[in-house]
Order: sequence, then C-alpha cells, then structure tokens
Amino acid sequence: MNSMAFSQKYTIVAPIHSLELGGEFSSSEWPLHVTIADTFAVDIVGADIIQKLKDLVAHSKVFEVVGEKDAYFGLNDEVHVILTRQDPVMVALHNDVADILDGAVFNDPQYTRDGFVPHSAVQKLERLIIGEPVAIRQLALIDMFPGGDPYHRKVLAVIKFPA
Repeated sequence: MNSMAFSQKYTIVAPIHSLELGGEFSSSEWPLHVTIADTFAVDIVGADIIQKLKDLVAHSKVFEVVGEKDAYFGLNDEVHVILTRQDPVMVALHNDVADILDGAVFNDPQYTRDGFVPHSAVQKLERLIIGEPVAIRQLALIDMFPGGDPYHRKVLAVIKFPA
C-alpha cells in the first residue's frame, strides 16, 4: 500500500468522554469510545462528510449504550473488546453514517450495515463496564494517518448531539 492510501483513512467513533477538535493521540492510546464506522478511505472534502454528520446529529439525541460481554477481534483474537447491546438507536446511527459514507472503501466491509457489530475496544486504563449504561453525547471523525503517520491519530471533527 502506498503512503497516499494511508493518508486518506478515517474512522467515526462515539467517544465516551468528550474529545476536542484537533486533539491527537497515539494509535496505542485511544480514548474510550464505541466504534460507529470502522476504518475507511474516502475523499473527505469532496464528500462533505463533516457537514453531513452535523446535519445527521442535529436531528438525533443523546442515547445510552450498554456493554454486554467480552469478545476478541482480529486475525489472532488480539483485540479485546466489549460487545454492546444491539440497540436500535445505535444500529440506526451506524446505518445513517454508512449512508453518508456512500462510496467509501471500508477496510472490513463485512462489518458494515447488516454485519455491524457494536463494540468498544478495551483500553489500557479504561473499559466499558458490562451492564453499566454510558451516554453517547458526540461523534468524532478521526484521521487514522495524520501526516502519513500510521501510529498517530487526530480528531478532525467533533459533533455534539443536542441535549
């Protein structure tokens, strides 16, 4: 894969704690979040993704997710996650975001739309507690390769749900 492909990868997450526009972190130190749209490539400017996400969220409201059970993702089950309840609001949000991303190329398209598996990766210092609801108050668009660096992440947009 060439570096240009890396520079155009993104993901959309629902952070558990507020993120700040322009915030940065390493690929090994993600803030706690629920994945809404897994890693994808798209012409973000041409598709006007941020404005479309703002329009979507303007008609949404804060909702809760609940962790249900531990699971392991990845080729060698190396990614510890907490599966969240298949909440209709969360599934609808994922599908609406997938509609916005029409034309995007997903790294793992089998987990999009009907294959969506709501989850939150267990982080070094934090994880969802099974059975404990957490509020989803914003979406964040994350650059997975800012400046061509695959080990770094940058917050490109933070869109808050109306109260």
